[in-house]
Amino acid sequence: MKIGIITFWSSKDNYGQLLQLFALQTFLKELGHEPFLIRYGFWKDDLISKLFKEYFLLPWRIPRAIKNKITERKVYKSNIVHERKFADFLSENILYTEQVYSTKELIQNPPAADCYITGSDQVWGALNPNPIFFLQFGSKESKRFSFAASFGDGNSFLKDRYIYKITSYLKEFDMVTVRDYKALEICKKAGINGCVLFPDPTLLIDMSNYNSLLSSNPGTDKYCLVYMLEEEQKTKIDMDDIAAFVKSIGIKMIYVASQGRFDKYIKQYPTIPQFLSYVKNADFVITNSFHGTVFSIMYHRKFAVIPKKGGNNTRVDTLLSQYGLQKHIAKKLPMIIAAYNDIVDWNLVDDINQKKKKETVALLKKVIGEE
Repeated sequence: MKIGIITFWSSKDNYGQLLQLFALQTFLKELGHEPFLIRYGFWKDDLISKLFKEYFLLPWRIPRAIKNKITERKVYKSNIVHERKFADFLSENILYTEQVYSTKELIQNPPAADCYITGSDQVWGALNPNPIFFLQFGSKESKRFSFAASFGDGNSFLKDRYIYKITSYLKEFDMVTVRDYKALEICKKAGINGCVLFPDPTLLIDMSNYNSLLSSNPGTDKYCLVYMLEEEQKTKIDMDDIAAFVKSIGIKMIYVASQGRFDKYIKQYPTIPQFLSYVKNADFVITNSFHGTVFSIMYHRKFAVIPKKGGNNTRVDTLLSQYGLQKHIAKKLPMIIAAYNDIVDWNLVDDINQKKKKETVALLKKVIGEE
C-alpha cells in the first residue's frame, strides 16, 4: 500500500522530529508498505492572510509573537553557524515528495496514495486547527488515520470551542491513535470513542535500525549527556544546578541544546547519528525532551526528565507510567540524584515494548491490511 505521511520535517535542530519520521517509515516498510513523506510547507501560504487572522483579530497575541520572532531569528542564525546536517539525514534516509506543497497546492493537487497518515509528533498542536494535519485533502477513497498524534500544551484544547473545530475532521478518520492520555480525553470529548493509545514510532523498530546510523564512539571517558529544549525558564531545574550535579558525580558534561536554548554553557551541535551515539554511550542522561527520554529508554541509559514549569507534561507522564518509571521525573535536584541511583529492570521494559509492538502491528493490519 502506498502511504503518504503528513508530519513535521523541516527542523534544523530537533532530533526527535526527524527520528520519529525515520522510525515511522521504517516501521511501515517492515510491514510491506510504501511510505513517503509529503513535504508540506505551511510557510508557503499567504502570509498577509495568516497575520490578519492571527494578530489583527487577536491583538493580545502580538507581544508574544514579537518575542517568538526574535527567538526564531536567533535560532536561525545559530543553525547556520552550527550546521547539524539535518538536510543530509533527510535526503539519505527519508523518502519524500519532490514538491514542497502549500496548503492550496496540497488540497488542489495532492500526491496520490492508498492511505494518508498524520503523525506522530504534535501535529495537532495549534489552537486554530490546520486542516492539512487533519488530512483534509486527497481522494475520499483513501484511508486516513493518525499515528500516535499529540495535541498542544495547555487546557485550551479541552474547551468546547476547540473540540467543536476538530470533531468533523476526526470523524472522517478510519482510525484515530494518539500517544498520551490527554489526547485520549480530547478525542473522547469529540465523540471518537474508538481512539487508541499508540506508542511513538521510535519505540516500534529494532535497535539495529538506529545502530546502523551511528557515528563513532564519543570516547572512553564517562559523561552525562544534557539535552535540553527551549528557554531555560520553562523548565523546573536550571542549568547551574544541573552543571553542579554533573560535577559532583565526577564525570564530564556533554551539553546539546535545541529550539531556542541559549545560555552561558559550552554546547555541542551533533548530527543525528552523533546525537544517537551520545545517548547510547552516556553514563547518565538529563533531558526535558520527550524523544530524549525515549532514546534513553531504548538504549537502557540511566536518565532523569526535567518537566516544564506550569506546563503540560502529559506525553512524558504517559510514556513513563507505562514502564513504571515515574520516579525518573525530576522536579527538584534531589530527584535527579534519586533517578541516577535507581536500578531499572530493562528486561521488563523491553518485554513491554515488544508487547506494544505486537498490539500495534495487529491493529494496523486490521485497518490498512497486509501487503
